[in-house]
This record gives sequence, structure tokens and C-alpha cells, in this order.
Amino acid sequence: MNQALTALKTHIDWKMERNDVWKGKSIDGSSHEIIFTKEKKFNIYVKRNNRKIISQCKFVDNEKNAWKYFYQYISQSTFR
Repeated sequence: MNQALTALKTHIDWKMERNDVWKGKSIDGSSHEIIFTKEKKFNIYVKRNNRKIISQCKFVDNEKNAWKYFYQYISQSTFR
């Protein structure tokens, strides 16, 4: 996970709020959250104007795949 986090930090400044919640803010001011639940459900949230919008939602089999999926999402988005 550390390698994935290092890669993600090139796009967004991340901090861990709890063991299963990471939050980050991109250059344009939008906020992102990665949440890992016990069921390993993976969500990406984009917050604009204090309103939380689920922009992507995917079930993954493990945390490594969740990070990979999230990195693909960030790489293909305009949030760089």
C-alpha cells in the first residue's frame, strides 16, 4: 500500500484520518475520500460545494486492487 500511496501523492495531498479512511485535496480544491469497509467495498467520493457526490463505486476483492483501481481513476481524471 505504501507504494500506491506514494504514487497517489503525486496527484493529491493525502492524509489518513482513520485506519480505513484516507482523505485528499487536489489542486483545484475538490476533496476526495477513499474508504475501505470491512466488506472491502471501495468508494471514491468527490466533494464540491460541501456536497458529497459518489463518483465511483466498486467492489474489490482486496485492498491492493482497491488502490490500483483508485490510481487508475485519478490518472484518468482531471484532478491532476
